[in-house]
Amino acid sequence: MNDMTHANYTHGFSGGVTIRGLPVLNSYGGNVYWVDSGGAANGAGTFQRPFTTIDTAVGNCTANNGDLIMVKPGHAETVSAAGGLDLDVAGITVIFLGNDNDRGTINIGTALTADVDVDAADITLIGPRFVAALDNLTAPIDVNAARFKMYDAIIEDAAAIAAVDWLDADANADDMVIDGLLYRESTTGTQNQSLIRVAAADRPVLRNIRATGDFSIGIIRNATAWVDATLENLVLDNSNASPTVCILLQATSTGWMRNCALRVASGSTGYTAANTM
Repeated sequence: MNDMTHANYTHGFSGGVTIRGLPVLNSYGGNVYWVDSGGAANGAGTFQRPFTTIDTAVGNCTANNGDLIMVKPGHAETVSAAGGLDLDVAGITVIFLGNDNDRGTINIGTALTADVDVDAADITLIGPRFVAALDNLTAPIDVNAARFKMYDAIIEDAAAIAAVDWLDADANADDMVIDGLLYRESTTGTQNQSLIRVAAADRPVLRNIRATGDFSIGIIRNATAWVDATLENLVLDNSNASPTVCILLQATSTGWMRNCALRVASGSTGYTAANTM
């Protein structure tokens, strides 16, 4: 461990620490920075004097160094512009501590273009909570780099607020993994189009996702065909009255679907591209 880690854990953790089943301190060799919106404005990123924003912590990280950002329970951060939170340092991991609504939260709003950008490879988020703070947001989580991973996430549309497409991954998002995601819908606000939209990326993995809501295109969809995808343990319920499928894929999309429960408002068509998935 380096000096920053020793400063935060003065008594040490000889056996390492596991958070939500993922090893933390026994498998990261870089710096450890702490974040808490209730901290002092001149915080130094230590446990006692944390940074007040995740964006500040990211700016102090070193690329491909195994740096770790720990977000304290109750932290609240508002993203109010395009790229307002830019995850642009390769290889960092951000862990959101706390349970359910008490975990660190990123509120996205103020401007319709406000978003969290993933602009560097090998970014990992563990336990994030994202909340729409403005109606009609478009792609508030924007993935533009390879090997992005997100585990045990919560995404919420607040009352009378809804994002059009919540997570948008472009063709650069090869080997993206979304494992463990709970979506909480708003019954009012702008019509949702999709929860997850993936373009022509290779080998995306979407696993352990639960979402119920009114989506006009599909809860999961791609506009251009992906390659060798894995969709597993999905519980999706599209209440759109048209009816609309839960998973809308282009005809040449390839990959596997396993153990997925799909429900639509009427009929029996839960997904498209059955010939190649």
